[in-house]
Amino acid sequence: QDGVANNFLRPNDFRFVTQNDTRTRYGADLTLQWRPSDKLDIRLDGTATRFENVIRDNVFRTLAGVGSTGGVTNVLNPVISSNGILTSGTFTGQNAQPDGRYQPDISTTVTGGLNATWTSGAWKVEGDISYSKATSEFESFFLRFQSLASIPVNVTYQSNGNAAPPNLILTDGQGQSLDLLRPSLFAPNLSFDRVIESDQDEVVGRLDLSYVVNSSWLSTIKLGGRVTTRNIAFRVAQSASQSGNNANPAFRGPGGVALTAADAPLSQFVTTNFPSAGGVFSGFAGNFPRQWLVGAFPGGSARGEFFVDALNLRDFGGLVNSNQQQSDIEESTYAAYAEAGLDGEIGSLPLTGSVGLRFVRTDLVSEGLLTLPSGVQPVRIDNSYSNWLPSLNLRLEAMPDLYIRFAAAKVIQRPDLNDLRTGFNINQSSGTATGGNPELRPFRSTQADLGIEWYFGRESLLSVAGFYKDVTDFTVLRTEVGQIPGVTQFNGDPNFLITRRVNDTGAKIKGFEIGFQQPFTWLPGALQGLGIVANYTFSDVETESRAPYEGLSRHTYNLIGYYEREGVSARVAYNYRSKFASTGLATGGNALVGRGIDQFVAGFGFLDASVSLDVTDNIKLIAEGANLLDFKTVRFQETRDAINELYVTDRRFTLGVKATF
Repeated sequence: QDGVANNFLRPNDFRFVTQNDTRTRYGADLTLQWRPSDKLDIRLDGTATRFENVIRDNVFRTLAGVGSTGGVTNVLNPVISSNGILTSGTFTGQNAQPDGRYQPDISTTVTGGLNATWTSGAWKVEGDISYSKATSEFESFFLRFQSLASIPVNVTYQSNGNAAPPNLILTDGQGQSLDLLRPSLFAPNLSFDRVIESDQDEVVGRLDLSYVVNSSWLSTIKLGGRVTTRNIAFRVAQSASQSGNNANPAFRGPGGVALTAADAPLSQFVTTNFPSAGGVFSGFAGNFPRQWLVGAFPGGSARGEFFVDALNLRDFGGLVNSNQQQSDIEESTYAAYAEAGLDGEIGSLPLTGSVGLRFVRTDLVSEGLLTLPSGVQPVRIDNSYSNWLPSLNLRLEAMPDLYIRFAAAKVIQRPDLNDLRTGFNINQSSGTATGGNPELRPFRSTQADLGIEWYFGRESLLSVAGFYKDVTDFTVLRTEVGQIPGVTQFNGDPNFLITRRVNDTGAKIKGFEIGFQQPFTWLPGALQGLGIVANYTFSDVETESRAPYEGLSRHTYNLIGYYEREGVSARVAYNYRSKFASTGLATGGNALVGRGIDQFVAGFGFLDASVSLDVTDNIKLIAEGANLLDFKTVRFQETRDAINELYVTDRRFTLGVKATF
């Protein structure tokens, strides 16, 4: 909305971002196996990993004054597409906001399991118990600057189509280009310090009993049970200061004069040395910000904390400090199941398969803190549900090299524990929040598929299959304007864009798959190691709510060429998927709240390759290349007139040595 007379969709926040990650991974595995008798086998497994990722983001933001929760602004000389999308215009009275972000992310995982198998004649008993624990700590330190209030900034926007950054020209009050690398033109706008911690653990116990019958039509009988308990704890704490707080001496000089990025102590945390050669989106034409002031946070986590301490962010009076957010979730599942193996004939055609039934009960407890005007109050939500899940799998050998397969089942998929939190992950700077929904129901599907497989040669396969799924309670992301009790944006606005998952009604999915595999063994000499694998899937979906089904492409295919011979292994794989919905909700989709417009990701393909060479029986050299075509992800709002996000990931190359002893 332009705030005057015309209604149209227009940008409300433009950001250009570069992200540089430094990743280090450590890992160890241990397996012990003991066979005290021919009937008993005992195995102990353990793994430990540590993953460290230091993220350095450099962000440029403008049009923030438009407002993320319904604010309006006048647009000069607007050009509106036939779809009601602003494709060009000039926004007046704006500002420019560069910032640097230092974000160390450290996670550790430890797992252990004990398995025992006892076999005697037709009987087999197998049991195992396992434990896993994962911890994660993500810290975010950033310092944002904003163009001086004395410099009015005009932003002229022009779309460059649906797959390239738009033109974005920033000028001052005299019509001159704004120098984004001049520290004296920028004052501190926001300092931010956030810590997000999570701890997860899982205990699983399983006991299975099977008996080989070998009677007419009945080959085996299996009975079993499984118990799983998962716990996860989230802790979020954040503190921030805006330039409007005069109590922080790091932001104010003698006499209360506002400091700029050129003044100490702020100057030590900015640099004009932009990290990407050629600037952001160097491979794209257009007129938009290529470089800007960026954060200077070298070193490790201690350096990031030094930045916070140097600016006295946690101690001075008037600190904006959001209430600590926390959530504790416990999920317990209890399952009992039975399965009968089938082995018989229809006429003279062999038929094998299985029929089974599983009962699963899930108990969930989600606890957290809710900030109310009267204070912080604990909240607890319980959610339980039970499901009976039958299954049938059949394989008919129509000919020695031709098989017909049929499968039918009821299945469930529980929500991710991260989506079951009671609280919110709040960004008071951008006016956005993500929340959990402890009352989410599991995804349920009644499905069947029928396929034919023709093994026309050694390692050669041609397969065709059709599938149908009747889905209920699938989840979608919903974004709405709302308030969070006791919390406001840093600018005082009580409204947030709140995103959380909710259950939709139902959907019907149908389609088919085609697969092909062929080694070229008839070629001469070394060329016999060549081969090809290809598959294609077509999916059609119809939802009861008419909302798009999130994450489902109509067309997907994979094409793989490989070579395997005499210690040399090579592989080239191209994968493609067509357009798919990324929000799956007709009533919203990120900032387009209440407009009935959905968000999609444009179709894309990517190419990966790998090669390995056995130097000896114990040593192997490995080289891998990912994203060799440098593909881009384009997110847009229903019509390709409105690009929402352009994301480019660089090519990645890996060299390694594998040794076994």
